[in-house]
Amino acid sequence: PVVFACSDLVRTDAWRSLLKAMRADPLACARAYNDAAEEHPDARVRPLQIHGDRVELPLWRVRPNLPRLAVFADQVRSIPADELRPRALAMTAIARAAVCDLFIHGTGGGLYDRVTESWMRRWDHAPTRTLAPAVVATADAHADLGVDPADLPDPAQARWRAHHARHDPAMLGDDAGAAEKRTLLTAIDRAKADGADPAPHFDALQALLRRVRAAHAEQLERLDRDAERAERLRAVRDLALDRTWPWPALADETVDSLHRQIRERIGAPTMQGCSAPSSPAS
Repeated sequence: PVVFACSDLVRTDAWRSLLKAMRADPLACARAYNDAAEEHPDARVRPLQIHGDRVELPLWRVRPNLPRLAVFADQVRSIPADELRPRALAMTAIARAAVCDLFIHGTGGGLYDRVTESWMRRWDHAPTRTLAPAVVATADAHADLGVDPADLPDPAQARWRAHHARHDPAMLGDDAGAAEKRTLLTAIDRAKADGADPAPHFDALQALLRRVRAAHAEQLERLDRDAERAERLRAVRDLALDRTWPWPALADETVDSLHRQIRERIGAPTMQGCSAPSSPAS
């Protein structure tokens, strides 16, 4: 069954119970929500505003042809019930409490819904603390831009190679220089341990690196050119590896392949599940 959050979930007993609990003690609801968001900063859930008696709730006010508005506790009783909608965490709390036996998230939802679980645990007046288990299912599907992402260089790796080669003769195939560098590094460490001056060994190391760079100037220039090319292709590479394209931008063969792989891996369903809407690639 397809359940629409904006029309179906708000007709459930779970939604009415959640709304009643928010109205009964909005401050406790907001504090528990904010503590949960702080517990999982990587989810990047914005905390609710609490300014004295003015407490924001995890709700939207939705009206036709008007932008949605945040809802505060001092407004909630005057807003018609059919204009109130749950925000993301409240929506999945309702779904996992009353609608399904298993909730399937993409990677983003799997991250932020840890905040939902913590919020329900922390909120003393939460209408339910028992949520259906949640799992993450994800796959990569890329738009066909006429390029193979594997053929595009990684800018960060290319820049690292260009920089690191100036300090590591081994990267330039100079085995003798690499061996001399190891000897000098050992001498520097030994001098420090003995309380001696390591400066002469350090100066010798710098002189070695200057000789190696001069001897392999052409290789270093080539690595610099590779890094510059990788930077120029960064935008192309990012587009080619973007896994959030809406499905109409994907080739039919890509969608069919993804569908086939999902069917093969899931097999026959044994539970009723529900999931948040997302692109086929997330």
